Amino acid sequence: PDTLDTILVTSKGYGKIDGEEKATSTLRKKLLDMAPHSAQKFEVLTEELLALNNEFWLSFYIGNQVYDKKYIFMAESIVDKNLTHVPILEKQGILIQ
Repeated sequence: PDTLDTILVTSKGYGKIDGEEKATSTLRKKLLDMAPHSAQKFEVLTEELLALNNEFWLSFYIGNQVYDKKYIFMAESIVDKNLTHVPILEKQGILIQ
């Protein structure tokens, strides 16, 4: 129910492709403050990135308290068979429980 302030996101991909270790550079991005029950786009995942583990680390403030959360989408998990309804977006997407 709260607005998120000073949102910082880091993302990186890592894993093996054809038996060879691969890693992306780390993307760092500051997002606009977010109203409750809203969303913002911050990165486009290209096809080759979906073969890697994709890690997203978010930190943000609610009032004077800082929070952080890490999300990891395992390699090959962002596929059509894992699509589900995402209520806030009212679109199909991948949810991590």
